[in-house]
Amino acid sequence: MDSEVPIAILINEKTVVYGRDAEHLWKMGFYGELHEGRLTLLPVETLYLVENGKIKVYLDNRLLSFNELLHYFLRYDPEVWIKYVIYSDLRRRGYIVKSGFGGTSFRVYEKGAEVGKNPANIIVYGVVEGKPISLNELKEIVATAKSLKKEMVLAIVNGQCEVAYYKVSEVFT
Repeated sequence: MDSEVPIAILINEKTVVYGRDAEHLWKMGFYGELHEGRLTLLPVETLYLVENGKIKVYLDNRLLSFNELLHYFLRYDPEVWIKYVIYSDLRRRGYIVKSGFGGTSFRVYEKGAEVGKNPANIIVYGVVEGKPISLNELKEIVATAKSLKKEMVLAIVNGQCEVAYYKVSEVFT
């Protein structure tokens, strides 16, 4: 059974899966971006799939563990752990999650939605509890979500890596 786990190759900060495995992963949960039989995964998607035993990732013919991957991705993005905590929490709750519009944001599809047929109608912006965010920054994020006709949700990650979600509709300064 173990040999049936799709193999992925690490290329810089992206992970790539080819052929039937790429198609299977896309259909299984709309992971990554599929183009001409090649599935390109974001670091958070890679970590999630490795943690759940859905792919094996190799770099220079060497199988990498979850921790090795995490440390590898941290070189490219110091916020990858916070992004991963939010991403994996949303996935466990049954949502389809795609990269957002910079920073620690994600586009989130309603449960049961199909990528390519239904739009993402939620933008989730992540912050670490205790790390300040300016009202102007929050106002810009909410304005972006509104201009895209998306619901804005703030995801706050605490020290125990628990995530609390808050809808934000207006910010007055």
